Amino acid sequence: MKNIITILFFACIGITCIAQGNPIRINTSFTGFHCDGKHGICDIDQTNNRSQSNAEIILNDDGTLTLKIERSKLSENNLKSIIGTSSLSTNTSKQYFFVVEEVFRIPISVANALDQGNHPLQIKKGNYPILVTNHHLALTFTLE
Repeated sequence: MKNIITILFFACIGITCIAQGNPIRINTSFTGFHCDGKHGICDIDQTNNRSQSNAEIILNDDGTLTLKIERSKLSENNLKSIIGTSSLSTNTSKQYFFVVEEVFRIPISVANALDQGNHPLQIKKGNYPILVTNHHLALTFTLE
């Protein structure tokens, strides 16, 4: 039964990722919510240079925001900040969560690139499941 629930969960995340807007290339730093070296996103910067980016950000049609991070561009410290360990398994029975301890405001430059004008985008506090593949980590956030 647990395996069926896990499969349904990942299918729902996959559907959410399909119903999306245009992806924006970004460089994301994972050195804590206050850039203090702890858990969380420190900064998100838009970049047009694929070699300087480590992720894509997508505003989904359902009002969520998906962050798709390239595993090959993550350091062990980044990985530890995201999932809590530097040892990552693609085993679907192992579930990882990304904890957002306080509201995180997406920079206006990134919101503009996502066609949100000057409307601020903010990620709600909460525990967000991480979809793990061989090449990416995908997090879908709820917006305020």
